[in-house]
Amino acid sequence: MLQNMMNGIVAIVTGIQSELILFALAIALHRFFFTDVSNKKKTPGKAIKKHLGSFNGIQEVEKNAEKPTAPLVDSCQAAYDRGDHRGVLRIWTSLRRSGRVESALLACVVESMQRLNKESHAIASEIREYAVRNASQCDVAFFNHLLHSMVKSLDVNVINGIVDCMQSAGTSPNGSTYEALIQLHFSTRSFSEVSVLAGEMKSKKVTPTSRTRLILLKTAIATGSLSQALRYYKEVAASSAACPGSVVPEYLATQLAELACRERCPHLVLQELEASSIPVTSGALKALLEEAARSRDQELDARVKLLATTCCNETSGTALGQATKPASADTMRRRDPLAAGDIAQTLLAHCAGSDDVALAEQLYQNGGAADSQVLVALVRFHAEAGRFHKACELYDKALKQASSGEPTKPLSLDSRTERCLVIAALQCGREDILMTLLEGSPAEASKYLSLIRGCASKGSLSVATRLFGLLQERGIELSVSLWNTLLDACVECKEFDEAAALLKQMQGTGIVDQVSYNTMIKAYLQQGLHDGPRALMQDMRTAGLAPNHVTYNEIINAVAKYDRDGRRSEVWNLVEDMKSNGIAPNRITCSILLKTLRAKSSSADLERTMALIEAMEEPMDEVLLSSLVEACVRIGKPQVVAQKLEQYRGKKGLSITGAHTFGSLIKAFGYAKDVNGAWRCWTEMRSQHVKPTSITIGCMVEAVASNGDVDGAYELIVGLLSDEDCREQVNAVVFGSILKGYGRTRRLERVIAVFGEMLVAGIEPSAANFNAVIDACARNDEMHRVPALLADMKARGLRPNLITFSTIIKGFCLRGDMNSAIASFEEMRRDKSLQADEIVYNTLIDGCAQIGAAAEGERILSEMLGQGIAPSSYTLVSMVRLLGQAGRTERAFELTETLTQKYRFKANALVKNALMQVSVSNKHLQRAVSIYEQMLREHLQLDPRTCQALIRSLIAAGKQVQAVSLLRSMLGLSGTAPVFSERPTSNALSEEAFINDAMKSLNAGGSEGAALAQALAASIRAQRQGLSRGARSSY
Repeated sequence: MLQNMMNGIVAIVTGIQSELILFALAIALHRFFFTDVSNKKKTPGKAIKKHLGSFNGIQEVEKNAEKPTAPLVDSCQAAYDRGDHRGVLRIWTSLRRSGRVESALLACVVESMQRLNKESHAIASEIREYAVRNASQCDVAFFNHLLHSMVKSLDVNVINGIVDCMQSAGTSPNGSTYEALIQLHFSTRSFSEVSVLAGEMKSKKVTPTSRTRLILLKTAIATGSLSQALRYYKEVAASSAACPGSVVPEYLATQLAELACRERCPHLVLQELEASSIPVTSGALKALLEEAARSRDQELDARVKLLATTCCNETSGTALGQATKPASADTMRRRDPLAAGDIAQTLLAHCAGSDDVALAEQLYQNGGAADSQVLVALVRFHAEAGRFHKACELYDKALKQASSGEPTKPLSLDSRTERCLVIAALQCGREDILMTLLEGSPAEASKYLSLIRGCASKGSLSVATRLFGLLQERGIELSVSLWNTLLDACVECKEFDEAAALLKQMQGTGIVDQVSYNTMIKAYLQQGLHDGPRALMQDMRTAGLAPNHVTYNEIINAVAKYDRDGRRSEVWNLVEDMKSNGIAPNRITCSILLKTLRAKSSSADLERTMALIEAMEEPMDEVLLSSLVEACVRIGKPQVVAQKLEQYRGKKGLSITGAHTFGSLIKAFGYAKDVNGAWRCWTEMRSQHVKPTSITIGCMVEAVASNGDVDGAYELIVGLLSDEDCREQVNAVVFGSILKGYGRTRRLERVIAVFGEMLVAGIEPSAANFNAVIDACARNDEMHRVPALLADMKARGLRPNLITFSTIIKGFCLRGDMNSAIASFEEMRRDKSLQADEIVYNTLIDGCAQIGAAAEGERILSEMLGQGIAPSSYTLVSMVRLLGQAGRTERAFELTETLTQKYRFKANALVKNALMQVSVSNKHLQRAVSIYEQMLREHLQLDPRTCQALIRSLIAAGKQVQAVSLLRSMLGLSGTAPVFSERPTSNALSEEAFINDAMKSLNAGGSEGAALAQALAASIRAQRQGLSRGARSSY
């Protein structure tokens, strides 16, 4: 027993010893792998740094920190340069504890964290920890460099974290610090934050930089602070004068004058203009003259006119500038290009971008003809430009040089060049080139697939069939992919009978799969045959091939397009059939259903689609989210976007990283008039360093400009043009939103200035840009500018389109110049490619109505009908008013009856109100009363002003009883619904004034009229529980 006890004790001791050994080994390994061996000595202050995170008392510790080794810094920078942001963070884990690094490298690390969607508070914490460890190097210059590098990301939380670090370190911000912060908040239109920062600068007596002053000036103008704007303008002007080459943008002077006029303080700006403290611009003079006319201030008017006549440097705005080619292109043209690989490719890429055939020919002459690979590059250049014969000719030369007297062998062609060569050969009928491409490498099936697809894309099914036959002759194993490619070629060339025959052949040989059936289903759907796909689905099941997502999605997509044929209800039957066969609708299914939603779609369709998305097994991705956002915009419910976005990003963890999705969200917020939401999306996109596309920029600019902040949209474009990563994405479409925005607000000078800036930036204007400028001229009665614009337009190779002429005609009609309007109309008709539409003719008829040219209006209407253009209610309203002005009431009624019967449309409320107004104006009161009663029976909306005019005319004609009867009807005193329904206060007061006027007229009409007025007043009191004091006094 004692022996057993001793054996147990020995076993226990042995086990404990083993555990202790393992524990000691674990501690040693942990210290080896996780302890910073470069700092084995425990320095004083480490605990303070860890627990308090303070900058106090650690400067001596930082002096002993070793500087990071150069390889780590170089590796970190290299990882950043190649876009390996995870690698940057891995290296930073070692680098951050080894000593000081430059602020530029830290900025790269922060950007990598942002691109990997790290939380802002985590990024700020990382910066703070680094600053604590390296307090000695974190001076104001260090923090400023970091701030300026972060401003572009618009990540407010990270920037606030940097500012907190500065405060903790006791570092005082300087002018450069405030410049970065103010630029950030100005970019996001957070003007209140800009004002707070400006106040801090003033209280701390920090001198603002020139750029800061300029931003503060723009902020003061945007917020309507005239006194501050004037002060900042003088400071900016003084600062610019001290810096050669620095100028104040002229448009700010115009905006300053416009602000002064809005604030009813034009004299403040005028005295500065007179003292030459502010440059005189045509826009500033125009704003001041308009204010003088509005306020009838003769002194102001005289002073402005005197200033205008004595100022010889006023900008006319007619010289819009000329676009020039980039200097890089000229530099490249002067180079002596070498006929060698990389340089040749670079030069030809430039040639392709500018279609510079001369430079390509120079490359060919300077040695390219002797280099087969250069010839191949030239082949692709000419083929992509549509010069197919030249491409084939060069390929023959390249082939001959590559063979070098040996048996013909193909060149080494990349897929893009090969595809271009196939297209060129097909266009030139060079089947020998096609055969050469095939003979070179018969084992490459992918090449055959590419060639067959290329033939199909050009409609050459016979060549594709020959290629396929060649494969069969050579005994090459034909995979199901090759068969399917030929089947798809038949479908793409719309040879459906051959496709059906080929599918039968494939079924006979047993070489058929789901792709084969899906391709044939697509063929049936292209022909509008919806029964064939169901039969093919049954054939699939018979062959042991179940229909898949592609099958159902193809059919659902085709059926959904036939809404006009009443087949829309079949969509949900297909969805149910899909689910019953165990195939859950996926993201593509939901996207198809979302794209079918329109404003007229039923609420049931919307609810079922949303429910299907909620029940979807696949996670929500950006493509589906983008489709959902666009559907919400189409159906007129953009407010749903914010709710769905929060739902999918919160509960389902959806992360948005695509510029297209951000663009869709911004567009939706713009439609919903939620500019702050659009700015939030833009800020988030920029903080993630997602490069915006031209479409995304266009959505953002349009969202801001269309909601009234055109200046904010302009500043956004200016910022993007100064950003090397985004400059190329700013195009004519983006500028078009700015031009239209300024045009709608009648700010012609800004339209001209922005148009000129677009040309200076090297952006070639489109016809739409010219149309926007012409529209602005029309709105501002500046039609004398139009000939110069048309000449510039034609000089750039742009032809005036229907919108151009329609806008010009509208401008001349607005100013009553019908001769010029008709002349422009005749010029448009001489262009056989343009056909006048209803809008053009309606504009001309409106112009005739302005000057009372009834005969000319009827002639234009007759010509319109002769061209086969059906009139609309708008046309009829214009004609009725025109004839009414000429006193031709009978003709107005006759024309109304003729057009509505011939073109089968019913006269709406606008037409009948116009007829009633014409009858009243021409004293046909009984006819006006008849129309009034007819409109009541048809429940059409009556125009209150026309009704009031009718009542006044009846009273004046002595028909007091009829007038009171109609007035009772209009006020709802006869048991009918009142014509004067609930409307804004101003209209309600106008109604009371009208009743007062009617009461006075009745009281002045003798005893009968007074009795009628008294009875009417009693009825009104009973209905409204008393009238206003003025109304009582009138009777």
